[in-house]
Amino acid sequence: MKFFRVFWGLFFIVAAGTFIGTQTGLVSIDLPIFAIIASIILVAVFIHSLFTKSIIGIIFSAALEAIVLAGPLNWNIGAGPILITALLLSIGISILFRGSGIRRHGEWVMHHHRDVYHHAIDPDVETIDGAINGHIEIDNRFTGSVRYVQEDDFKSANITAYMASTKVYFDKSTIQGDTANIHLDIDLSGTDIFVPADWNLIINVNNYMGGIEEKGRGNTNGPKVTVTGRVRMSGLTIHYV
Repeated sequence: MKFFRVFWGLFFIVAAGTFIGTQTGLVSIDLPIFAIIASIILVAVFIHSLFTKSIIGIIFSAALEAIVLAGPLNWNIGAGPILITALLLSIGISILFRGSGIRRHGEWVMHHHRDVYHHAIDPDVETIDGAINGHIEIDNRFTGSVRYVQEDDFKSANITAYMASTKVYFDKSTIQGDTANIHLDIDLSGTDIFVPADWNLIINVNNYMGGIEEKGRGNTNGPKVTVTGRVRMSGLTIHYV
């Protein structure tokens, strides 16, 4: 059984026990129900962000947890200063660690030695080709997933991720026409999408308390790929390779 599935299964079983304990008086936590439920979710996001090494996820989940607890614990600080501090920390740390040799090496190993790349979250790796009408469906929940899309006539893709670490490689795919579409539905997740540098990505994604980053540049004269959907409390990174 995959590490992520076991871990998150046990996590939510413990969370369920803790929650019912607070409601029956067996566990003494003097917090409103909303604060308890929100804290469980944010702790899960924080832990997941640690696994996936998502700086944005770590900092903003901690910041949102501070906002949730500020009222019940009578902390004399508003949501605005907390979020501004989290934003500045994210920017500063991202600048310091951008282009890290360790990260680049890890991505190179993943990309070029996919059959021997192993790490703690035991990713589910699959190559996708021969899709019907050039359409790809990727649905990843509670686990680590790597998908290599190798389509000769790529037209569209739906990528769904929920509390998961997802990497999708389109660098071996070809667009025969002039346009294609990628639709995202990402919650509490870290998602990396790798596309050919000759694609022209038009990003029109609804972003709710998440982070979207592009690494590299596409070709404005290349086939137009429209990226739509939503990213909620998640990190999305698009790599041009």
